[in-house]
Amino acid sequence: MPASPAAKPPSTSPDPVVTAQTPCWECQRRHWECDASRPVCNRCRDAGIVCPGYNDCKPLTWLAPGRVSARPRRQRGSRARVPTPAPAICIKSGQPTDTEAAVPVSVPISTSAQPPPRPRSGYHTKPGSVPSKVQNQEDAGEDKGRAAILQPRRQDGLHVVRHQHQQPLAEIPSVLRDPLAEMHEATHYYNSQIYPYLAQHQLAPNPFVAPIIGIGALPTSMRHALISLALGHRILQLNVEHRHDTNPTSLLPMPGPISGPMPGPITGAAGKLWLRIHDHVGSAIRALNQEIAQLTTQTATVTMVSVFVFLITELFQSASPQWRPHSEGFSALLKFRGGIEGLANDPEEGYLLRPGLLTFTIMSVIANTTSPSNDLATAAEHVDTIGTIEDLYAHGLYPRLPCPVHLFLEIVRVNDLRRRVAARLVDPVAGGADSVIQMHFRTITDFSPENWAIGQATSATVHSMCHQETWLLVAEAFQSAALLFVDSSLASLLPVCACSPCDATTCDSCSARLDDSTRSFHRARLFRLVEEGLASHVTMYCVIWPLIVAGFEANQGTPEEQVVVQHGLTDLCLQAGATTIVARDVLRKFWASGKTNWDECFDQPYALLV
Repeated sequence: MPASPAAKPPSTSPDPVVTAQTPCWECQRRHWECDASRPVCNRCRDAGIVCPGYNDCKPLTWLAPGRVSARPRRQRGSRARVPTPAPAICIKSGQPTDTEAAVPVSVPISTSAQPPPRPRSGYHTKPGSVPSKVQNQEDAGEDKGRAAILQPRRQDGLHVVRHQHQQPLAEIPSVLRDPLAEMHEATHYYNSQIYPYLAQHQLAPNPFVAPIIGIGALPTSMRHALISLALGHRILQLNVEHRHDTNPTSLLPMPGPISGPMPGPITGAAGKLWLRIHDHVGSAIRALNQEIAQLTTQTATVTMVSVFVFLITELFQSASPQWRPHSEGFSALLKFRGGIEGLANDPEEGYLLRPGLLTFTIMSVIANTTSPSNDLATAAEHVDTIGTIEDLYAHGLYPRLPCPVHLFLEIVRVNDLRRRVAARLVDPVAGGADSVIQMHFRTITDFSPENWAIGQATSATVHSMCHQETWLLVAEAFQSAALLFVDSSLASLLPVCACSPCDATTCDSCSARLDDSTRSFHRARLFRLVEEGLASHVTMYCVIWPLIVAGFEANQGTPEEQVVVQHGLTDLCLQAGATTIVARDVLRKFWASGKTNWDECFDQPYALLV
């Protein structure tokens, strides 16, 4: 009996090692040249797709139901399966004989019950297009098993008769996207692309930055809003030339200004993404209308959060001019639940709603700073609930506006003063408006950035991720920006006598304007700190509002200062959204107008911080 062959020893070769030159899985699949950068390659990022990375295991791919195809493996030695003959159509000869009047020939055809023909890899068929004769001949030669639309043509003196019951290709959609697949795709994109970036670019951990978990359990409107948010972020990551098609001066794919109400025709690399965004936005609006129309759900917590998420999504991806109606609708829902104070102190759901309430309050307060004085919708409500706002501020430091609470509360009070002076509720001269403005100046000046920075860097509850110098930069930038905001926004509302410095050297309280030396100091310090903040990956998204204030000051500054503001706002749009591009366009228009007042710059309500 022959000896059995010896068993092979177990393999001792090490696992494959991913080197710096190993391409990512997506570049391998597409046969692209990968730069192998970590954590994601630049080729995938520029193309606006999710880079699967460099893991040893090939990543899974989400496919819509019905789109998975597999060929069963034939066993060795088995006979080939005889295919079922396709329906026959008649081929008539030019002069039929008695024995050959009509010859039935098996020809594969497409019917309404069969799926549409799948295009070859690398080719995309537009909906409604019909293949030509040459394409049909090539398809029949290359893939005889694939159904093809038959064109009338002559073959060896015979005429092919088109099947009478064949459905045209235009009635079958070319791409069918599964909602479940899109949910998982959006969740994966947010958790792998957006969330890690936000987590790395914050001064301290806060409740506003978290991954998405359980998107399938969210309401329909919120799911569609989050999917459109992920799609809008993907568009912003494309190269500038891929975000638009016809207008080289616009950053996003719109032929007019980004702040315009009507987007134009969209083509290019971002075209399909924009079409998907509009589809999900429409679905979110329809779902919200149904939820608000029902008495049992119109004031539910889930409905309120869905409205707020939709508002944030709209501002991030397109800077929609309809943000004010969405904001007023959310405020109306808040009043049904007792307002911000009632919801924040709710014993059951208050702890869940406080981060969202603080986010909405910060967005509304900063939106009032960039709105005309005669159109400040929520300024009075903010003053009435200023104690609750201070309590909410202790819940966490908002990553896009790490403004010290003392300065933020002064901004709230100044917005209300602007509203009252513009509405003639306060006499600019006899009502003591100048003394109130001087009180705001002293309060902001008395704030100590050094003490606040030490407290943030050493506090056990903050869990600081940066040094004391970084906190000091942020505090000083907001202090200078707040002083210049008070000085500039109230100057156009007061008479000239109240805005002119007094001649008496011993009087320092009869002017509603900063003196020249104080103003020059804070203006120079603001531009210096803004440039330093933009140069750091930790603080670049913390100085958005100070950068907007510096943009107003650049109106009477140097061209170099305007360049700093333009480049800073343009670069910030990658993660901050389309609002920074709106701010850039508004400031450009103001610089070219020759105007000087704050309300002339922000002549309509703008929400420039999301």
